[in-house]
Amino acid sequence: MDQHSLKAHFEDLRAGLSPLRRLLGEDRERWFDEYMDHNEFGLALHVVCDSLLEEKELVVDDRTIEAIETLHEKMQLVDPCGTQLRQRRCMRA
Repeated sequence: MDQHSLKAHFEDLRAGLSPLRRLLGEDRERWFDEYMDHNEFGLALHVVCDSLLEEKELVVDDRTIEAIETLHEKMQLVDPCGTQLRQRRCMRA
């Protein structure tokens, strides 16, 4: 990947991750920000997923789950976060 493509890819990942920050508590926001500052986008996404999965009472909407799954695909990460969040929603219905 050339420098221009890499920069565009990073900007795309940053744009997809940034709105998810609102879902985090203060402690996790610091980790998220640290990872984002160092372009560690996979780790930032893991912070979001871990936080959402630990919040047992939180119901995550489809749009957020789709954003998380899209980010996993863009980063070529295999992670069951989206599936687990959807299953939890189905169990409550």
